Amino acid sequence: MFMTNAFATAQIPDFLIHNGEKYRLIVNPMEPFFKKFPEKRPKRGSTALWRRYVATFEIIQNELWVVDVQIETYDKVEKKRIWESIIKNCLDGKDKMKIDWFTGILVVPYGEVVKYVHMGYATRYEYYKLIKIENGNYVKELDIDHEQYSKMAGMFTEIFQD
Repeated sequence: MFMTNAFATAQIPDFLIHNGEKYRLIVNPMEPFFKKFPEKRPKRGSTALWRRYVATFEIIQNELWVVDVQIETYDKVEKKRIWESIIKNCLDGKDKMKIDWFTGILVVPYGEVVKYVHMGYATRYEYYKLIKIENGNYVKELDIDHEQYSKMAGMFTEIFQD
């Protein structure tokens, strides 16, 4: 299953830590969780953050884990926006959780921006890492360039067939 959302404004991405590197994600693996538990979804958002949170995931021993969920707040003393971790509120006191509900392709853009598009996750990058996850377990990955990505968009499930 290839998951993506369409937004009229460029969105702040979720993040993935993989092999010691931190990447942007252009899929949102927490969405099935918040659809199942809507009362746990943060209440405030912005045009650049329609889902109302930023999650950070990590592949730990070939399993996908959520390791942080943050919301943007305003510090009245410092008079600036800050990010506040709310993961324990979302996960009933836990500080991380295996994402066993996620099956799909993690789409990880990296490299230089090839074409900026001020809408959702439509900006194009030099390269993409496609990581296949089944029930929260790492299966395999594939690195492609932006031309291959443009040709394959929507067909990622098929390219991982054995």
